[in-house]
Amino acid sequence: MDRIQHERASATRPNYTPSGTKGFAVGFDSVTGKKGTPNLAAQYNSMQETLMHTIETAGLQGDHADDSQLTKAVQKVANEQATEALSTKADKMAEPIATAEFGKVITRVSAGIYEIYLDDKHKGSEFDVIGSTTSWSITRYSAKNFVEGSFQFQVVSIQTQRYLDSTSTVRVYKRKDNV
Repeated sequence: MDRIQHERASATRPNYTPSGTKGFAVGFDSVTGKKGTPNLAAQYNSMQETLMHTIETAGLQGDHADDSQLTKAVQKVANEQATEALSTKADKMAEPIATAEFGKVITRVSAGIYEIYLDDKHKGSEFDVIGSTTSWSITRYSAKNFVEGSFQFQVVSIQTQRYLDSTSTVRVYKRKDNV
């Protein structure tokens, strides 16, 4: 996605004065002969700039050859916000004793249940698990076993896909009252 590049394009966004009825575009009606809504440059510019604002806010440059930039931008911003939210919550807890991150090295994560075993030194300790995912999936804690020092988390697809383009992060924190 990138801004239009054409010999008749303007380098600055033209002013637009709305007129008529606010609503939805309609197509030509061949039965009645009623004209459809004209394709307005202002409307096109509005859509283009809405998409480019999202892409540029994520720190990406427009690229005519990359139709996945909006998806990448939304995933990047969502991941940054999730990381910030986790960090804010983590400030109220001890330093993480473990972090598991799926999707940075591999490109597809399978929906399902994952069991993680901590080092033996954490057996018998109480801990909390916080998870986040960027994509059309959810990461959630599903079970803890303090005796074994293990936990399970589940990656659930919101869509019907089994394999997801996803980054899932799970952080484990020792409870402060047990530190």
